[in-house]
Amino acid sequence: MKYESKCQLDLIVGSEIRNLDKVLFDKKNQSLVSTNGSAIAVVPCQVEKGDPEKALLPSGVVKELRIKNRSKGESTLKCNDGNLEYEGRNGNGVIRNDELSRLYPKWERIIEDVPDYLESEKSISINPKLLLDLSKALGSENAIKLIPYGKGRIKVVPHGDRHTNKLGVLMGLRDE
Repeated sequence: MKYESKCQLDLIVGSEIRNLDKVLFDKKNQSLVSTNGSAIAVVPCQVEKGDPEKALLPSGVVKELRIKNRSKGESTLKCNDGNLEYEGRNGNGVIRNDELSRLYPKWERIIEDVPDYLESEKSISINPKLLLDLSKALGSENAIKLIPYGKGRIKVVPHGDRHTNKLGVLMGLRDE
């Protein structure tokens, strides 16, 4: 299995409960999935012959491979006897294919109604760093409300603070 090293799936992980501290490899959907219970990231991966149907990858291994392979642009896990093997910064390792992947949340249900961004007429591309900086500027980096309005603009207000005059506006990125 191969995937883009720039994808930081290890950032969207949760606790050990329901295996949310791991990244799911799903061969059928050719995807890597990470979730913390509030956010979900689904990244395509290249499936190779012999890969297991599903496997749980420790988030630490995913992070290690991302850092090690940053310059190559992709990280690779090889399958041997149903187990995934990797070359890390501090040597090689093996991830045992276990039955725990069946306990991972049914992520397909969460994303099944999400429209394709190319089909959506109301999509706006934004710079995530600017969104975080604007959230911090409003004193609300934990939760904000995004309200699209006008042409390519998003009103940003603190979440849950109904009586505030705090307001931000983020301009959408131009289509290339």
